[in-house]
Amino acid sequence: MPVYSSIVWLRNRLFDKQIMGSVSFDIPLIGLGNLSTGGTGKTPHTEYIAKILKEEFKVGIVSRGYRRKTKDYLEVQSSMTHLETGDEPLQMKINLGDDVKIAVERERLKGITRLLTEHYDRDVVLLDDCYQHRAVKPGIQILLSDYQNPFYKDRLLPLGNLREHRSGYKRADAIIISKCPEGLSDSEILNIESQIDKRPNQKLYFTKFNYGKPRFVKGESFDLHNKKALLLTGIAKAEYLVNYLNKNKVTLKHLEFPDHYRFRNEDLKQAQEKNGNFDADILLTTEKDWMRIKELKLEEHLPNLPMAYIPISVQFINKEEEFKNWIINYVRTNKDNHRLPEDENED
Repeated sequence: MPVYSSIVWLRNRLFDKQIMGSVSFDIPLIGLGNLSTGGTGKTPHTEYIAKILKEEFKVGIVSRGYRRKTKDYLEVQSSMTHLETGDEPLQMKINLGDDVKIAVERERLKGITRLLTEHYDRDVVLLDDCYQHRAVKPGIQILLSDYQNPFYKDRLLPLGNLREHRSGYKRADAIIISKCPEGLSDSEILNIESQIDKRPNQKLYFTKFNYGKPRFVKGESFDLHNKKALLLTGIAKAEYLVNYLNKNKVTLKHLEFPDHYRFRNEDLKQAQEKNGNFDADILLTTEKDWMRIKELKLEEHLPNLPMAYIPISVQFINKEEEFKNWIINYVRTNKDNHRLPEDENED
């Protein structure tokens, strides 16, 4: 742990002192990320911002495309598979449509440059999961932190889930406490704000997830209330969804896999076997997991079981209009400056 901590500290120090260079773009860049290893809801928040901006601007998104089998730069098409694009970029493409250009590239600098070369008309680029990728400096940096496991109570890997020291929050222009419970009180909000010890220039927002009506991909649709469901997930933290379903009187048997798990037909067979005496009314999954499940042989391995995924969206608990206006005004003010990137270390 001391070795990992020292390496992370030194790397950030070199960027802070501009010994290692960060590249700036004149086009508006909005970065989203977290200090922890995952589970804060980066992709739903990226979608939320893209939907706000696409009403007025031409939007691009650059993502890593985690666990895809392809290499190098790739522009995401809704007809592709998760093996080509990664599950989250594919989900965003399907939900946001052709107006939003989405690319996957491990090296964000290359990804932004290529996207803007091929789509020079973009007014703004969103960077999904870029907080530790300091070779690129966004104009706005948004840090997400899970309400149940906030960064200020966490520790560095391997003792905790932090990728870097909690002091890294100081680089953020805005902090979003995500996945908050229903009925979060003003006193709780003030208590969290005091624990974060945010800087005067930093904005602080609180959001929660809303789950939509199940989208049936197999079988006729029905109301899940008082039904039995086999829940199949491969996401970082499924507790939020489990609690939602329990509150809605859905009896669950949960088959839980690691985040970004690459589902196989054998897993569907296992689900059928696990169902056994449970006799579920439906197989449920998340929208993100459906990106990895939809190419499997559902009819062959789950012939008699309906299946649906639960769509997800972000809702602000406080100051939503302030957030929207801040993002929109940033893009409006900067969108007409479109030149080659500039290295901050160059004279």
